[in-house]
Amino acid sequence: MKAFPVVVPDVDENYSIQSGMDLRDYFAGLAMQYFLASYVDDDLGIDRVAVLSYAAADSMMKARQK
Repeated sequence: MKAFPVVVPDVDENYSIQSGMDLRDYFAGLAMQYFLASYVDDDLGIDRVAVLSYAAADSMMKARQK
């Protein structure tokens, strides 16, 4: 699933999504903003932020299926 999809017509006037950001990546970016803004200590580390962000994104993707 895409965030901010761009829908374009093809030669047969059928419409399809041609681009857009992956929804999981979008969710991870939102979560990353939270983690970076919430933790003032440098001991969290950027690698840990990435792992936590994608874990949060995976949880959001799972919650969307319910």
